[in-house]
Amino acid sequence: MNELFQKYRDAARDAGAPTRQKQSLEWFRKRIRKDKIRDVDKVTEGFKRAKIQEGEMVTYRYDPIMKDKLPYYDVQPLIVVLEIYLDGWLGINVHYLPPEFRSKLFYEINYKRTNMRVLAERLKKHPISYPAIKRYKGKKVQSDPVLIPRDEWDIAIQLPYERFVGASNKLVWNTSRSKI
Repeated sequence: MNELFQKYRDAARDAGAPTRQKQSLEWFRKRIRKDKIRDVDKVTEGFKRAKIQEGEMVTYRYDPIMKDKLPYYDVQPLIVVLEIYLDGWLGINVHYLPPEFRSKLFYEINYKRTNMRVLAERLKKHPISYPAIKRYKGKKVQSDPVLIPRDEWDIAIQLPYERFVGASNKLVWNTSRSKI
């Protein structure tokens, strides 16, 4: 069991937060973004190591190959895997999206009721996803990828543990807004 996720589940229950999907996503966005969570280890505690598969959500520490040429990058990505390659994968790193867009995107793709391959296809085609689609090389992953269970995605997408190098969250999110 992950104590961080349980804390938010308990807070939602105690607050009488809505249980319907869209309202639940919004409640978690408004509540969770207030907290300071910087460490990916708190997010992954109690979850199992991931085998990279299409449609799965994973998180890990990452050191980009082209970091000296990138204007900014996230060293603690939260990825939904879209495609798998011999040397890595393509994924949507939800940290590149402003928090309010994350809720909208996951609601619109009906993430709780969609099989993983269809979910990956919907994410690839959804316009909100475009600025967050990134390519990752397996050899540059610096920690074991950890699987985020689908029933925890509503919380995971709002946890403020993104760690951008080279730019502030605000700049990254404004840049993403301009591309949508």
